[in-house]
Amino acid sequence: MLTTKDDGFTYLSNAYSLNQIYKCITEYQLTHGEIKVPNQDRIAFFPGTFDPFSSGHLAICRDVRNMGYEVYISIDEFSWSKKPLPYLTREKIVEMSISSERNIYIFPSDIPINISNEQNIRTLTRLFEGHEISLLVGADVVENASAYRLNETLKKLPHLIYLRHAQMGEKTEKKIRERLTGPYELLALDMDLQFISS
Repeated sequence: MLTTKDDGFTYLSNAYSLNQIYKCITEYQLTHGEIKVPNQDRIAFFPGTFDPFSSGHLAICRDVRNMGYEVYISIDEFSWSKKPLPYLTREKIVEMSISSERNIYIFPSDIPINISNEQNIRTLTRLFEGHEISLLVGADVVENASAYRLNETLKKLPHLIYLRHAQMGEKTEKKIRERLTGPYELLALDMDLQFISS
């Protein structure tokens, strides 16, 4: 039931937009044949609080996407160690930031994935069965998160690990080697993006 004029306008606007999209798809199929969407074999799962999602986060997503991955951003509902903005606000910021990007998506909030929970990690690998899945994290997460001390399934997952300039060196890599038993790749952004932090 519509309660305000805004609701009616939004409904009509959405209906018109969907109608135009449907027409475009139908016309394309009639003139060019079936629409083929290439399926990415490699998945990068990017968990975090994203309070807020910064241009540094976006640069990481683009960088990994350009390496041939489909990127899924998983926004934590809540964080005990921080006092984040409300979830829907953070989700909206991410949504707006990635709206023009291909192969970068928000992971559904109704499938909670806590990297500390072994069962959740198994669920994640089942969801992307048949695909190569990698966890996309910062080096500080691998070094400091308690999940890497407790969760054996997490340690075995392939990782894409982003380093800041200050973290580059043998000491950091030694800590990462101690924490992970699976394959990992160390990556870094351009220098001007390394100093952007949420």
